[in-house]
Amino acid sequence: MYIVNWGKNNDRFLKQIMEECELWIKNDFLDPVRTAAYRNLGFDKGGTFVLLKRHPVLCGMMLFRLNVIMQDTGITLVNAWGALPTILHLYNAALMQQTLKQPWVDMEAVVSSFPFLPTPFPVVK
Repeated sequence: MYIVNWGKNNDRFLKQIMEECELWIKNDFLDPVRTAAYRNLGFDKGGTFVLLKRHPVLCGMMLFRLNVIMQDTGITLVNAWGALPTILHLYNAALMQQTLKQPWVDMEAVVSSFPFLPTPFPVVK
């Protein structure tokens, strides 16, 4: 991706997040080690993703961490791209024309996070 305000470090950071998700979520990186150790001891390894299954707090902390990182990355991307004002205008126009059947929850959250924007956007009836 090439955006003037989007540095190469941000691309590396996104790749690191993807690799971390691959390591923990898609693949059980501890499985080969556990399988070898249990085989040497003569036991059944007892399934996959055992660490995550036995530690729900760890799962929650990992999920929270990834959510915070993705939120920060998303804000950085929106700031670099500069598309938020355009999308806000489009959302406001759709509300004014009453073409939406239900509110766009994410955009309502964005609008509520900026105190200088009218909340809620006015709707023509």
